[in-house]
Amino acid sequence: MATKYKYDKDTDYAALMERAAQRGDNAAAAIYEQQRNAKIRGEGMTDVTQSNDYAQYLPLEDVPDYDDTHRRQAESLLTERDTTGQRARIDQMLDALLGEEFDYDPASDKLYTAYTTLSISISDLLPSTLVFPLAVSILPAVSAAFAARKTKKAEKYIRSSIRISGIIGLPSAAFLFVCARSCIALIYGSGWGSAIPMTDGSAVMPIDIAAPALRILAVGVFFISIVSTTNALLQACGKSLKPLISVGCGTALLLFAEIGLVRSPVGIYGAPISSVLCYVVAMALNLYFLQKCVSISLEPVSLFIRPFCCALFCGVVTYGAYRGCTAAWNALFGNALAHEGSAFVILLVCGLCAVA
Repeated sequence: MATKYKYDKDTDYAALMERAAQRGDNAAAAIYEQQRNAKIRGEGMTDVTQSNDYAQYLPLEDVPDYDDTHRRQAESLLTERDTTGQRARIDQMLDALLGEEFDYDPASDKLYTAYTTLSISISDLLPSTLVFPLAVSILPAVSAAFAARKTKKAEKYIRSSIRISGIIGLPSAAFLFVCARSCIALIYGSGWGSAIPMTDGSAVMPIDIAAPALRILAVGVFFISIVSTTNALLQACGKSLKPLISVGCGTALLLFAEIGLVRSPVGIYGAPISSVLCYVVAMALNLYFLQKCVSISLEPVSLFIRPFCCALFCGVVTYGAYRGCTAAWNALFGNALAHEGSAFVILLVCGLCAVA
């Protein structure tokens, strides 16, 4: 951001600028020059002309922006040098330098910031705090069982750890899916950021973009939970390269899917959809590699059918509690989505209902 130069109306900055230039201190002369310009503007000195003779010695962010006056001066100089035959090319260069034809959409930056700051940060909380410790702790137990040639015990550890990851991941995903907006409002506030102008002329707040994206990422919480656990199990089985293959294939799919979806009408929501697809591919490959390595059956239906039913019931109860709490808060205090306190109360009640 350019510096806003302050000035003293009784100081002769032209003299200071001249003395600084005489002693070879061009950087100081540039600062005095900008203070002189600020004084001319601030005091309304219409009989004095601003200058930028030493602007090249200013920091890049402080160089004054070119305006129409500078454009006309540049065009006249170029015309005087017999360049009228290249006028079209000169116009293109000037437009590029002045940013008039620079294809930049500030709304895209705001959409991406809302997604990465509000959605991704919250979606990473549950796996990192609940599942990752399980994955780390199961690795030595499975390795020790294989080292002692206790294959049955190792297979039991593998099945149990994957099932526990599902038991944690599925209800967490259901809860986050239902309460996505309240989770964001609790941590960041519903008024975080500034309004984002959309192509249809409307304007939305960042939370309006981040909440649906977080719901999509919530679906991926289960898959990334299983990926984290199976990565550790493959390492315990001595197949440390297999997780790299799984994640590499998932990342490749993510790359192509995100490029295609983000450029489509799906827009910014193509990013979370691509992430979920990446986790699905990585999970499927990890389970396949585990079955080939240990020669055990790891059918997803047998492992996750009961946790899935419980998670579905949890989601229904949480949704009912969420709707009820929101309606009650609106009736008593006003807009339930406009205050962090309401988000805390709603999440607390919904969490207790989900656990019960």
